[in-house]
Amino acid sequence: FFRIYPLHLAGLAAFVGLEVFKLWSLRHGAIVPGHIPFTGANSVKALIANLLMVQGLGLFNSLTWNCPSWYISCLFVAYILFAIRAFAILLKNRIAFSAAILLALSGYVLLAVSRGTLNITYDFGIVRCLCGFFLGMAVFQLSARFERRASPAQTSRYLSSLEIALVVAMALVMSLASGWRVVFVIPVFLLMIAVFQLGGGPVSRVLTWPAMRFLSKISYSIYMVQFFVFVLTSAVVHKVLKIPMVTNPTTNTEVLQISSWTGDILVGFILVVILALSCVSYFLIEEPARLFGKRVVSSLQK
Repeated sequence: FFRIYPLHLAGLAAFVGLEVFKLWSLRHGAIVPGHIPFTGANSVKALIANLLMVQGLGLFNSLTWNCPSWYISCLFVAYILFAIRAFAILLKNRIAFSAAILLALSGYVLLAVSRGTLNITYDFGIVRCLCGFFLGMAVFQLSARFERRASPAQTSRYLSSLEIALVVAMALVMSLASGWRVVFVIPVFLLMIAVFQLGGGPVSRVLTWPAMRFLSKISYSIYMVQFFVFVLTSAVVHKVLKIPMVTNPTTNTEVLQISSWTGDILVGFILVVILALSCVSYFLIEEPARLFGKRVVSSLQK
Protein backbone atom coordinates (compact mmCIF):
# COMPACT_ATOMS: atom_id res chain seq x y z
CA PHE A 1 0.00 0.00 0.00
CA PHE A 2 2.70 2.50 1.00
CA ARG A 3 4.78 1.46 -2.00
CA ILE A 4 2.23 2.37 -4.68
CA TYR A 5 -0.80 4.23 -3.29
CA PRO A 6 0.65 7.63 -2.22
CA LEU A 7 2.13 8.36 -5.66
CA HIS A 8 -1.01 7.03 -7.33
CA LEU A 9 -3.06 9.42 -5.19
CA ALA A 10 -0.77 12.34 -6.02
CA GLY A 11 -1.06 11.63 -9.76
CA LEU A 12 -4.82 11.36 -9.46
CA ALA A 13 -4.94 14.67 -7.59
CA ALA A 14 -2.99 16.31 -10.42
CA PHE A 15 -5.59 15.15 -12.95
CA VAL A 16 -8.45 16.28 -10.70
CA GLY A 17 -6.80 19.69 -10.54
CA LEU A 18 -6.62 19.74 -14.33
CA GLU A 19 -10.33 18.90 -14.58
CA VAL A 20 -11.16 21.67 -12.08
CA PHE A 21 -9.19 24.11 -14.23
CA LYS A 22 -11.12 22.94 -17.30
CA LEU A 23 -14.38 23.48 -15.44
CA TRP A 24 -13.33 26.98 -14.44
CA SER A 25 -12.23 27.73 -18.02
CA LEU A 26 -15.53 26.47 -19.40
CA ARG A 27 -17.58 28.63 -17.04
CA HIS A 28 -15.50 31.76 -17.63
CA GLY A 29 -14.94 31.24 -21.34
CA ALA A 30 -11.15 31.37 -21.01
CA ILE A 31 -10.33 28.12 -22.83
CA VAL A 32 -12.85 25.71 -24.26
CA PRO A 33 -11.83 22.17 -23.15
CA GLY A 34 -11.99 19.20 -25.50
CA HIS A 35 -14.68 17.53 -23.40
CA ILE A 36 -17.01 18.45 -20.57
CA PRO A 37 -15.05 18.18 -17.30
CA PHE A 38 -15.75 15.25 -14.98
CA THR A 39 -17.45 13.19 -17.69
CA GLY A 40 -16.50 10.15 -19.75
CA ALA A 41 -13.16 8.65 -18.76
CA ASN A 42 -12.78 11.35 -16.11
CA SER A 43 -16.20 10.86 -14.51
CA VAL A 44 -16.87 11.03 -10.76
CA LYS A 45 -17.67 7.28 -10.81
CA ALA A 46 -14.28 6.57 -12.35
CA LEU A 47 -12.66 8.88 -9.80
CA ILE A 48 -14.12 6.83 -6.94
CA ALA A 49 -12.88 3.62 -8.58
CA ASN A 50 -9.40 5.14 -8.89
CA LEU A 51 -9.44 6.19 -5.24
CA LEU A 52 -10.28 2.59 -4.32
CA MET A 53 -7.68 1.31 -6.82
CA VAL A 54 -10.07 -0.97 -8.70
CA GLN A 55 -10.09 0.93 -12.02
CA GLY A 56 -8.17 -1.80 -13.87
CA LEU A 57 -10.39 -4.71 -12.86
CA GLY A 58 -12.83 -4.62 -15.77
CA LEU A 59 -15.25 -2.08 -14.31
CA PHE A 60 -15.03 0.36 -17.25
CA ASN A 61 -14.93 0.13 -21.04
CA SER A 62 -11.90 2.42 -21.34
CA LEU A 63 -8.89 3.68 -19.44
CA THR A 64 -9.71 6.36 -16.88
CA TRP A 65 -8.02 9.40 -15.30
CA ASN A 66 -4.27 8.68 -15.05
CA CYS A 67 -4.47 5.98 -17.71
CA PRO A 68 -1.28 4.01 -16.87
CA SER A 69 -2.61 3.49 -13.34
CA TRP A 70 -4.81 0.61 -14.57
CA TYR A 71 -1.77 -1.55 -13.98
CA ILE A 72 -1.31 -0.30 -10.42
CA SER A 73 -4.74 -1.60 -9.40
CA CYS A 74 -3.94 -5.00 -10.94
CA LEU A 75 -0.53 -5.03 -9.29
CA PHE A 76 -2.15 -4.34 -5.93
CA VAL A 77 -4.23 -7.51 -6.38
CA ALA A 78 -1.02 -9.42 -7.13
CA TYR A 79 0.56 -7.93 -3.98
CA ILE A 80 -2.41 -9.15 -1.93
CA LEU A 81 -2.11 -12.67 -3.37
CA PHE A 82 1.60 -12.62 -2.66
CA ALA A 83 0.95 -11.42 0.90
CA ILE A 84 -1.32 -14.38 1.62
CA ARG A 85 1.37 -16.65 0.15
CA ALA A 86 -0.79 -17.93 -2.70
CA PHE A 87 2.15 -17.66 -5.08
CA ALA A 88 4.70 -18.77 -2.50
CA ILE A 89 2.88 -22.08 -2.04
CA LEU A 90 3.04 -22.71 -5.79
CA LEU A 91 6.79 -22.14 -5.76
CA LYS A 92 7.38 -24.85 -3.13
CA ASN A 93 5.68 -27.69 -4.97
CA ARG A 94 7.34 -28.79 -8.23
CA ILE A 95 4.15 -30.03 -9.85
CA ALA A 96 2.21 -26.92 -8.84
CA PHE A 97 5.16 -24.76 -9.91
CA SER A 98 5.27 -26.33 -13.38
CA ALA A 99 1.49 -26.18 -13.73
CA ALA A 100 1.43 -22.51 -12.74
CA ILE A 101 4.11 -21.66 -15.33
CA LEU A 102 2.10 -23.47 -18.00
CA LEU A 103 -1.08 -21.70 -16.86
CA ALA A 104 0.59 -18.28 -16.98
CA LEU A 105 1.99 -18.90 -20.47
CA SER A 106 -1.41 -20.19 -21.59
CA GLY A 107 -2.99 -17.01 -20.24
CA TYR A 108 -0.74 -14.90 -22.45
CA VAL A 109 -1.49 -17.11 -25.47
CA LEU A 110 -5.24 -16.87 -24.92
CA LEU A 111 -5.07 -13.08 -24.61
CA ALA A 112 -2.97 -12.75 -27.76
CA VAL A 113 -5.09 -15.13 -29.84
CA SER A 114 -8.43 -13.67 -28.71
CA ARG A 115 -7.39 -10.02 -29.09
CA GLY A 116 -4.56 -10.13 -31.63
CA THR A 117 -2.42 -8.11 -29.23
CA LEU A 118 -0.99 -8.12 -25.72
CA ASN A 119 -1.86 -4.46 -25.23
CA ILE A 120 -4.76 -5.39 -22.96
CA THR A 121 -5.48 -3.00 -20.13
CA TYR A 122 -8.80 -1.97 -18.57
CA ASP A 123 -10.78 -5.19 -19.10
CA PHE A 124 -8.56 -8.29 -18.89
CA GLY A 125 -5.45 -6.47 -17.74
CA ILE A 126 -5.65 -8.35 -14.46
CA VAL A 127 -4.99 -11.61 -16.33
CA ARG A 128 -2.03 -10.08 -18.11
CA CYS A 129 -0.70 -8.70 -14.83
CA LEU A 130 -0.99 -11.93 -12.85
CA CYS A 131 0.61 -13.96 -15.66
CA GLY A 132 3.57 -11.59 -15.73
CA PHE A 133 3.79 -11.38 -11.95
CA PHE A 134 4.00 -15.14 -11.51
CA LEU A 135 6.39 -15.66 -14.43
CA GLY A 136 8.65 -12.99 -12.94
CA MET A 137 8.74 -14.93 -9.67
CA ALA A 138 9.37 -18.16 -11.59
CA VAL A 139 12.30 -16.62 -13.47
CA PHE A 140 13.78 -15.42 -10.19
CA GLN A 141 13.50 -18.90 -8.65
CA LEU A 142 14.90 -20.74 -11.68
CA SER A 143 17.79 -18.29 -12.08
CA ALA A 144 18.67 -18.63 -8.40
CA ARG A 145 18.70 -22.44 -8.68
CA PHE A 146 20.90 -22.31 -11.78
CA GLU A 147 23.30 -19.87 -10.13
CA ARG A 148 23.70 -22.16 -7.09
CA ARG A 149 24.50 -25.19 -9.23
CA ALA A 150 26.69 -23.62 -11.93
CA SER A 151 30.20 -22.39 -11.25
CA PRO A 152 31.05 -18.71 -11.94
CA ALA A 153 33.39 -19.80 -14.74
CA GLN A 154 30.65 -21.83 -16.42
CA THR A 155 28.16 -18.98 -16.01
CA SER A 156 30.32 -16.17 -17.40
CA ARG A 157 31.65 -18.25 -20.32
CA TYR A 158 28.44 -18.07 -22.32
CA LEU A 159 26.75 -14.93 -20.98
CA SER A 160 28.36 -12.37 -23.29
CA SER A 161 27.33 -14.04 -26.53
CA LEU A 162 23.98 -15.15 -25.10
CA GLU A 163 23.03 -11.65 -23.96
CA ILE A 164 23.80 -10.12 -27.36
CA ALA A 165 21.95 -12.94 -29.14
CA LEU A 166 18.88 -12.41 -26.97
CA VAL A 167 18.85 -8.66 -27.58
CA VAL A 168 18.98 -9.31 -31.34
CA ALA A 169 16.26 -11.97 -31.01
CA MET A 170 14.05 -9.57 -29.07
CA ALA A 171 14.50 -6.84 -31.69
CA LEU A 172 13.62 -9.28 -34.48
CA VAL A 173 10.52 -10.64 -32.74
CA MET A 174 9.24 -7.16 -31.88
CA SER A 175 9.86 -5.96 -35.44
CA LEU A 176 8.44 -8.95 -37.32
CA ALA A 177 5.71 -10.37 -35.09
CA SER A 178 2.23 -8.94 -35.57
CA GLY A 179 -1.24 -9.88 -34.40
CA TRP A 180 -1.40 -12.90 -32.10
CA ARG A 181 2.19 -13.82 -33.00
CA VAL A 182 3.38 -11.05 -30.70
CA VAL A 183 3.04 -13.67 -27.94
CA PHE A 184 6.42 -15.04 -29.07
CA VAL A 185 8.00 -12.03 -27.39
CA ILE A 186 7.13 -13.56 -23.98
CA PRO A 187 9.56 -16.53 -23.95
CA VAL A 188 12.35 -14.38 -25.41
CA PHE A 189 11.76 -11.69 -22.80
CA LEU A 190 11.65 -14.24 -19.96
CA LEU A 191 14.94 -15.71 -21.08
CA MET A 192 16.44 -12.22 -21.31
CA ILE A 193 15.42 -11.43 -17.73
CA ALA A 194 16.83 -14.74 -16.49
CA VAL A 195 20.17 -14.22 -18.24
CA PHE A 196 20.48 -10.56 -17.20
CA GLN A 197 19.77 -11.55 -13.61
CA LEU A 198 22.84 -13.77 -13.63
CA GLY A 199 24.97 -10.82 -14.76
CA GLY A 200 28.42 -10.97 -16.28
CA GLY A 201 27.56 -10.09 -19.88
CA PRO A 202 28.06 -6.70 -21.59
CA VAL A 203 24.39 -5.72 -21.57
CA SER A 204 23.83 -6.57 -17.91
CA ARG A 205 27.00 -4.66 -17.02
CA VAL A 206 25.60 -1.57 -18.74
CA LEU A 207 22.39 -2.00 -16.75
CA THR A 208 24.42 -1.79 -13.51
CA TRP A 209 25.84 1.64 -14.34
CA PRO A 210 24.90 4.25 -11.68
CA ALA A 211 22.75 6.21 -14.15
CA MET A 212 20.83 3.07 -15.12
CA ARG A 213 20.37 2.10 -11.48
CA PHE A 214 19.00 5.55 -10.74
CA LEU A 215 16.54 5.31 -13.64
CA SER A 216 15.48 1.95 -12.23
CA LYS A 217 15.00 3.52 -8.81
CA ILE A 218 12.68 6.25 -10.14
CA SER A 219 10.99 4.01 -12.74
CA TYR A 220 7.68 3.90 -10.86
CA SER A 221 7.63 7.68 -10.66
CA ILE A 222 8.40 7.87 -14.38
CA TYR A 223 5.53 5.49 -15.08
CA MET A 224 3.07 7.47 -12.99
CA VAL A 225 3.91 11.03 -14.09
CA GLN A 226 4.44 10.44 -17.82
CA PHE A 227 0.79 10.61 -18.90
CA PHE A 228 0.10 13.83 -17.01
CA VAL A 229 3.07 15.49 -18.73
CA PHE A 230 1.85 14.27 -22.13
CA VAL A 231 -1.70 15.49 -21.51
CA LEU A 232 -0.64 18.87 -20.12
CA THR A 233 1.91 19.49 -22.89
CA SER A 234 -0.56 18.54 -25.62
CA ALA A 235 -3.22 20.80 -24.09
CA VAL A 236 -0.86 23.77 -23.91
CA VAL A 237 0.42 23.29 -27.46
CA HIS A 238 -3.09 22.78 -28.85
CA LYS A 239 -5.10 25.31 -26.83
CA VAL A 240 -2.59 28.04 -26.03
CA LEU A 241 -0.33 27.89 -29.08
CA LYS A 242 -3.30 27.10 -31.36
CA ILE A 243 -1.62 24.11 -33.03
CA PRO A 244 -4.36 22.03 -34.74
CA MET A 245 -4.86 18.33 -34.02
CA VAL A 246 -6.01 15.58 -36.39
CA THR A 247 -7.08 11.99 -35.79
CA ASN A 248 -4.62 9.33 -36.85
CA PRO A 249 -6.72 6.76 -38.78
CA THR A 250 -4.37 3.92 -37.87
CA THR A 251 -4.27 4.41 -34.09
CA ASN A 252 -7.51 6.40 -33.79
CA THR A 253 -5.73 8.94 -31.58
CA GLU A 254 -5.36 12.68 -31.92
CA VAL A 255 -1.96 13.98 -33.02
CA LEU A 256 -0.58 17.48 -33.32
CA GLN A 257 -0.09 18.85 -36.83
CA ILE A 258 3.57 19.79 -36.52
CA SER A 259 6.69 18.99 -38.51
CA SER A 260 8.89 16.01 -37.67
CA TRP A 261 11.71 18.25 -36.42
CA THR A 262 9.36 20.21 -34.16
CA GLY A 263 7.90 16.95 -32.93
CA ASP A 264 11.35 15.58 -32.09
CA ILE A 265 12.20 18.73 -30.14
CA LEU A 266 8.89 18.52 -28.31
CA VAL A 267 9.52 14.85 -27.43
CA GLY A 268 12.97 15.77 -26.09
CA PHE A 269 11.42 18.51 -23.97
CA ILE A 270 8.76 16.11 -22.65
CA LEU A 271 11.41 13.53 -21.69
CA VAL A 272 13.39 16.14 -19.74
CA VAL A 273 10.24 17.28 -17.91
CA ILE A 274 9.23 13.69 -17.13
CA LEU A 275 12.65 12.88 -15.68
CA ALA A 276 12.74 16.09 -13.62
CA LEU A 277 9.22 15.62 -12.30
CA SER A 278 9.92 11.94 -11.56
CA CYS A 279 12.92 12.90 -9.43
CA VAL A 280 10.75 15.34 -7.48
CA SER A 281 7.93 12.82 -6.99
CA TYR A 282 10.38 10.09 -5.96
CA PHE A 283 12.20 12.12 -3.32
CA LEU A 284 9.16 14.03 -2.02
CA ILE A 285 6.39 11.42 -2.26
CA GLU A 286 7.38 7.88 -3.21
CA GLU A 287 10.44 7.27 -1.03
CA PRO A 288 9.17 9.12 2.09
CA ALA A 289 5.85 7.23 1.88
CA ARG A 290 7.63 3.87 1.55
CA LEU A 291 9.88 4.60 4.53
CA PHE A 292 6.87 5.81 6.54
CA GLY A 293 5.12 2.53 5.74
CA LYS A 294 8.13 0.61 7.04
CA ARG A 295 8.00 2.56 10.28
CA VAL A 296 4.28 1.88 10.62
CA VAL A 297 4.76 -1.86 10.08
CA SER A 298 7.70 -1.94 12.52
CA SER A 299 5.67 -0.20 15.21
CA LEU A 300 2.79 -2.67 14.73
CA GLN A 301 5.17 -5.63 15.09
CA LYS A 302 6.55 -4.44 18.43
